[in-house]
Amino acid sequence: SIFCYVNTVDIRPQNLQVDNIFFIKKDFLETDILENSIESLSCLHVAEHIGLGRYGDKLDPFGTEKIIQKLQNILTTNGNLYFSVPIGKQKTCFNAHRIFYAQTIINLFDKLDLKSFSAVNDGNKLIQNASLHDFDNAKYSCGLFHFTKNQLSTFN
Repeated sequence: SIFCYVNTVDIRPQNLQVDNIFFIKKDFLETDILENSIESLSCLHVAEHIGLGRYGDKLDPFGTEKIIQKLQNILTTNGNLYFSVPIGKQKTCFNAHRIFYAQTIINLFDKLDLKSFSAVNDGNKLIQNASLHDFDNAKYSCGLFHFTKNQLSTFN
């Protein structure tokens, strides 16, 4: 927020006052953000909660898939998406979060290209440029994905 305006969308009310940060209380899936309109997006530890009802959102078993499609659609060509979710043995912890195989996340972002993947393992150690399958049996690691939207990737 020092260098640019930042908009955040959260279903929960935010009573914070921070210079150049604008808080929008809304369900992200119900926003009317134009396609190909955002150059840089961050979705950090959000997508795993969508559709589980924990924060007042509607129950939807495809909530994560829907937010991923929306993120892909609103990102501009040559835009960057910074995305994190829990990774490990894939499961849903109802009314809490989902855990994903890292490869599942790659597959869901079918309109974007993976630029880099790092992770924080179960021992709280950052592994930069990690191998996707090294976390398949993790309990609750954190996958850190950097995607870009290239002109050609939108046609895949």
